[in-house]
Amino acid sequence: MPRGWWLCALVLAGCAPRGPELYSMPAGRYENYRAVLVEKGRATQMASGTPDAVRNRFAECGADFILSGIAPLDRILLDRYARGELAMSGAELQRIDYVESVLHGAEPLTRGGLERLQPWCPNDIPAFKQALGQ
Repeated sequence: MPRGWWLCALVLAGCAPRGPELYSMPAGRYENYRAVLVEKGRATQMASGTPDAVRNRFAECGADFILSGIAPLDRILLDRYARGELAMSGAELQRIDYVESVLHGAEPLTRGGLERLQPWCPNDIPAFKQALGQ
């Protein structure tokens, strides 16, 4: 699991073990940290035949949900990190992850709790539930 995808992996994809191997990401590949989260969200395993529109909406909504739990200064750091302008330690990434998981809960969206997305995409939640088999 690449570095920088840890928040998304924990919330969207779930089940990822934590450790140093989680914290590597291609420097400069992304415009901002939201782009990292959206890309990872699009890779979420969903039911066969799930339309791309549902997959894309889940990725965008999930990214906005995750980012709402990140402090503005940390968001600036993560955006710079995603662009390859800044190196961040595993400890710093774990601190940000911890704060976000306290605010939103550590349970991945793929395992339930999709109602947490209500403020960002209330009309999409039924389609997400179907795509994720919930």
